Amino acid sequence: MKKIFLGAVGVALIFAGSEPAYAIIGQCSVEDMQRCMDMDAVCLAENCVFACYTWTLDFTTCGCKRKTVPVEGSTVCAANCYGDGINCQSCPSAYGVAGNSPQGSTSVSDCYIPAGTTGSDSTGTFIITSDCHY
Repeated sequence: MKKIFLGAVGVALIFAGSEPAYAIIGQCSVEDMQRCMDMDAVCLAENCVFACYTWTLDFTTCGCKRKTVPVEGSTVCAANCYGDGINCQSCPSAYGVAGNSPQGSTSVSDCYIPAGTTGSDSTGTFIITSDCHY
């Protein structure tokens, strides 16, 4: 359990157990630090990778910034992508529609064009009546 104690003006000590883990110095408040601690394991999807991160206080802006390394074991491919969780790529598109897939997909065969998609080609117009997998 983390405890926060306000010390001298502009300094707060954050305790993890009985030892101080870190101090806040400057204009940031204890509430700013608590907000960032509460954000630990907030997850984001970027560049086809879905990952959970820990967050730390940016002493310049008093906002939260994520640590650059995801929480170990939290990385998977984002929805509409596939791969091993580190090297992910977008599902192929067809008929001008981006391919879909559930988060965590590992194979291109998880990708599909959803039912209800309409399109046209040299033979005319059509509607896909069930999910069309790659």
